[in-house]
Amino acid sequence: MRVFIGIALSGGICRTLAEDAEKLYKTILGRYVARDNYHITMAFIGETDQNGIAGIKRTMITAVVSMICYLLYYLSSNLVRGRRPHHARSAF
Repeated sequence: MRVFIGIALSGGICRTLAEDAEKLYKTILGRYVARDNYHITMAFIGETDQNGIAGIKRTMITAVVSMICYLLYYLSSNLVRGRRPHHARSAF
């Protein structure tokens, strides 16, 4: 199965994109994607099996947990020192 990491789009964005694609379809030939498949691909991984997917999920969860732990450490260490953590937004 083909695997990628992606971000789902909201219904409003998909609706707007579908309307624009319908207008383009009348003048520009091409392979248009069904509205239900609209997303932003962050990383294409390629072909893998169920075991590979389980490993990918574990890796993603570990990365997110690590990022949250770092952010909490950063925020708490600055608050203890009496500093306002003004750089927290740019940490990502």
